[in-house]
Amino acid sequence: MPLRSDRFFQWLDLFRWLAALAVVFTHANNRFFTKVLSLPPTERSIGHYAFAIVSGFGWPAVMIFFVLSGYLVGGIWILKYQKDNNYSVVDYAVARLTRLWIVLIPAILLTFVFNIIGIHLFNGMETGIYTLYGSEGNVTLLHDAWTASCNIAFFQSALCFQYGGNGALWSLFNEFWYYVAFPFVLLGFFSNYSTYIRLAFVGMAGALLIFLGQFQFISAAAPLAPYFLLWCLGIVVALRDRPFIPMPPWLAAGLFLSYLLVWRTVPSSFLESQSHIRFATDLVLTGLFAHLLMVMKADSRLPAPPLPGVSKALAGFSFSLYCINMPVLNLYAAAVMHWFETGWKLVPRGIVDYLIALGGVAFSLLLAYLFSLATERNTSRIRALVSSRIGWTSAARLAPADAPASDGPAARDLPANGSRART
Repeated sequence: MPLRSDRFFQWLDLFRWLAALAVVFTHANNRFFTKVLSLPPTERSIGHYAFAIVSGFGWPAVMIFFVLSGYLVGGIWILKYQKDNNYSVVDYAVARLTRLWIVLIPAILLTFVFNIIGIHLFNGMETGIYTLYGSEGNVTLLHDAWTASCNIAFFQSALCFQYGGNGALWSLFNEFWYYVAFPFVLLGFFSNYSTYIRLAFVGMAGALLIFLGQFQFISAAAPLAPYFLLWCLGIVVALRDRPFIPMPPWLAAGLFLSYLLVWRTVPSSFLESQSHIRFATDLVLTGLFAHLLMVMKADSRLPAPPLPGVSKALAGFSFSLYCINMPVLNLYAAAVMHWFETGWKLVPRGIVDYLIALGGVAFSLLLAYLFSLATERNTSRIRALVSSRIGWTSAARLAPADAPASDGPAARDLPANGSRART
């Protein structure tokens, strides 16, 4: 199947927005409900168990984002490099920074505004929504210029906390530095330099990630260097035109979903305390997901997902949703507590309690969509504007590539400008 198959990218849209929604459900559950296993058995309900299970896939969702990013960024840029023999480092940097900053910088500003409203208008400090060091690790009073600058420079979770308690921003530390390490990996594996120089490039990528990873201090974050391997699985998906183990898409999907359900039965506290086991389980999970993508990409009869137009619309603001859902949920919780004196760390007793949590999810979706109209939707236009103002783009190009490493024609079928690949 060609790399830019519409049906395949429709499925990617579906995966992107489902992963973003899973993250929101996780954050909503952590705020609106008390952890079900912390309650006495007599106080636990089937509904509470069900909501906890459904909302417990936030971490796998981030792992899926890593694989998709490796495919849409790393894999596609390698194929461009192999096809054109060289490409501009500046073009790559502009593409990556505009993609991140056009959402991140306004998200930091919005976090500040929403936190101030929640704290002062809705008395969020008194109701426990906002705390300096809360049970969920919130640091919502860190609104200083240093923390904002540190987050904008992508050092959150290493040299500073996430700005304003927006804990979801931890993964952008990983994501950005994977973008930085990627060109070295590209040169190491796909350029025509000598073997020693290519090994040096790979070593530089590893040394950079290992060095920066030493500064990570937030236990909930993924260790920088090891999880780069998971990101690189997306590159494998792009370079392969057929899966390593051929099978029907439904079987590959069944294997992935079965493992995901088994993963959900393992207590998160155990995985967080056993970093090597957590990495091994995440590697299997992302490996199965990458295998599913390869199977789907190779299937010439791959059906379209249900409601592809809806998936495209929802995926179009998935990054915005990821970046602002926590301050939105906090603001929503502060307002509900202020007006109704309920809605925070509940032991759910009835439909109203679940509607409060679902209302927070819906509010996050609405605001993220409106936010994206001014940010994410304008990425291509702003990227083109920035590129047009850089006159020295052509001077910074990588060395020519070796022969394409793809096992088929995918390297000759690259997404054209304006295609559906979101790089």
